[in-house]
Amino acid sequence: MKSPVPVDFSAVLARNRLALARAISLIENGRDGAEELHARLLPHCGHAHIVGITGAPGAGKSTLINALLVELLRRGHRIAVVAVDPSSPISGGAILGDRVRMVDHGSSDDVFIRSVSSRGHLGGLSRTTGKLIDVFDAAGFDIVIVETVGTGQSEVEISRYADTRIVVCPPGLGDEVQSIKAGILEIADILVVNKGDLPQAQRVQLDLQALQELRHPATSGWRVPVLCTVASSGKGVIELIASFEEHARIAGIGQRLKTIERQAPPSNVDFGEFACDLALGVTLGHSLEAGGRKFKKGRVLDAVDIGVLQQAGIKTVSGARLEDSDATEDAAAAEVAALLAGLNCETRKPYTGRCNLHARERGLFQIDAAAIARLNRIDEAITVGTLPPWTLVRKGQVIATVKIVPLGVNRRVLDEARAAVAARPLSVAELVPHRAALILSELPGIKESAFAATIAVTRQRLDALGSRLALELRCPHRQDSLEDSIRQALAAGCDLILISGATVTKDRRDVAPAAIVAAGGRIVRFGMPVEPGNMLLLAYIDAVPVIVLPGCARSRRLNGLDWVLHRLLAKLPLGADDIAAMGVGGLIRSAPEDGSEAEPETPAPISSQEPAGPRIAALVLAAGRSSRMGGSNKMLARVDGIPLALRARNAALASRAVSVTVVTGFEAEAVETLVAGPHVSIVRNPDFAQGMAGSLRRGIASLPTDIDGVVVLLADMPRIDASHIDALIDTYVSGSSIVVPMHSGQRGNPILWPRRYFEEMQGVEGDKGARELLRRYADEIITVEISDDAIFTDVDAPEDLR
Repeated sequence: MKSPVPVDFSAVLARNRLALARAISLIENGRDGAEELHARLLPHCGHAHIVGITGAPGAGKSTLINALLVELLRRGHRIAVVAVDPSSPISGGAILGDRVRMVDHGSSDDVFIRSVSSRGHLGGLSRTTGKLIDVFDAAGFDIVIVETVGTGQSEVEISRYADTRIVVCPPGLGDEVQSIKAGILEIADILVVNKGDLPQAQRVQLDLQALQELRHPATSGWRVPVLCTVASSGKGVIELIASFEEHARIAGIGQRLKTIERQAPPSNVDFGEFACDLALGVTLGHSLEAGGRKFKKGRVLDAVDIGVLQQAGIKTVSGARLEDSDATEDAAAAEVAALLAGLNCETRKPYTGRCNLHARERGLFQIDAAAIARLNRIDEAITVGTLPPWTLVRKGQVIATVKIVPLGVNRRVLDEARAAVAARPLSVAELVPHRAALILSELPGIKESAFAATIAVTRQRLDALGSRLALELRCPHRQDSLEDSIRQALAAGCDLILISGATVTKDRRDVAPAAIVAAGGRIVRFGMPVEPGNMLLLAYIDAVPVIVLPGCARSRRLNGLDWVLHRLLAKLPLGADDIAAMGVGGLIRSAPEDGSEAEPETPAPISSQEPAGPRIAALVLAAGRSSRMGGSNKMLARVDGIPLALRARNAALASRAVSVTVVTGFEAEAVETLVAGPHVSIVRNPDFAQGMAGSLRRGIASLPTDIDGVVVLLADMPRIDASHIDALIDTYVSGSSIVVPMHSGQRGNPILWPRRYFEEMQGVEGDKGARELLRRYADEIITVEISDDAIFTDVDAPEDLR
């Protein structure tokens, strides 16, 4: 037997005429692959309006369809016609006359006409008519007209498939209307008397209108109209189209997909009770005990098992016999789960028809909900359950489970599942550590305990997400002061800025938003549909997110700020539309009643934990006086509006250094006033005029005793930020050599010195610092590549400030 020509599935969906013809032939002839093709088409069905046209021979059905095509094409519709002709009782063939009558339209790209033989099938249709309708529906034809054989009043099978059923009656029925009303007329949604130009037509129309019981019982509000047409001239065709369009609006489309035949799940396996002597290879549906042994559900019975069961007096077992075309429940579960696992997701070994998916990393769970819905609609045998989207998950946490309900699934269902999932719908966006700055604005009367609580809760919130509160800044609640603090945070290398205002922001032009805009930022969204958290404001300065915190940010309890932080720390896009979409499910806690605002919780301060890893201190040398600065104090000179000494201090604070020490000297009081603050130790060097070595010695001597090393920063290097310092700390290995930054083959500053060099560093002299030690221990230096030239840029003269 000649093998069928392969069918291009995507070409069928694209209405390629050759692919459609091959698909129809494959299905109509029942060749290998027909069932698989039809199963793949079903998920794409349910959009076409199926119009069935039936009636007695000679009523003019084909001519009427030809007239309908003229008008429907003019309106821009895509139409397919399935015309069923009677078959010869001798040869089984048929004279496909309907295609001849409609030949004028067969060449149009928007029309596809297929005549098929009934092949002896009763009911007015062929055995495969329903599947041919599905081919055209899936291919995107918006109207499918089905013409039945129409050999008598019992040919009513069209009622199973058509959304709108049109019964065409010829003139001359006369009293026969009463005798045939119990047959084909009862299925009509619309009655048409064709050849209305003949004398008897008006009488037949009146007789049909008199049959009040022809009100359609299945469609509420629909009364069966009786229309008159002259198909040869097109008279009445516009009214007929208006009538079946109105019926579709009231009754709906896709009725054939709801029939009992279509509800039978295609995944059914041979399940039931099996006599033990015939149960070889049966998969047990329920666990049982026999002969001192336990046979678990899902076990495939072998000859030994059968013998044990029979000796125990068990005559029948409940289970399923799987065919070669069936997949076991575990195999099916594993196959479906593998379709789902995207970035940072992994599957585990299936068991009893279940396969779980786990998060490979800690992060934010993302899901293509539409894809999961498509999978769950394919067949009741496949169920996929997931966590809600945007859930924060830990490493190893179950994020989804696939459960196969029966003991096996037909592989064509798995093929449908594969076709329904174009891209893996589940992923986990890993949280990326961020260096955050917290800016607190002040007004008279605010208690110090309120600031302490805000800092403690913010640190805890960030620590829990793998990021850290790197820099704390305090300033008056004024636009210029907040703008200055924002610029400081950016210069220090912070990649997330949080602002806790002394007053709640009430407008985009309020103090905090105005300061963000003045610092070069753009406001993305003010206010969010989440309670608590309504008053949050999100902005960006270049790629750095800036959040004006709502009052509830002082609470440890879940609120809108957490949802925003999760997205930002996972490096996921977050814009105004994303925040607007958070409203569904955004009522985290009940909103305050009577218009009163709920008081934010003020928890007790939480002790911070030291970061894991090496304990590296930061030592900022800010004591010197540059003779080339014209008598002014270089440490107070501003770059981008920020004094040099303050820039260096902030960079050290924002880094992962466990302590920050600043050495002052020239105009010490002015510099100390600038750099003083929490977590900063100040050491004064009265001998600053003797050179840098004196400041280095005093600084090393004042460092904590429990540190592993120190990063020595020169305060006149304005482009150094926390990222440069952290790069050195990341490269350090316990007890290792000196760590020096390098760019384009050239070494620079700052430098990380392990503790074992401290004693020699306290013996250096002059203005060259520890350069001699670098030469002496040149073979003990390791370098870290830096992507910019900040490690060379310093300020020696006023022109360097530009």
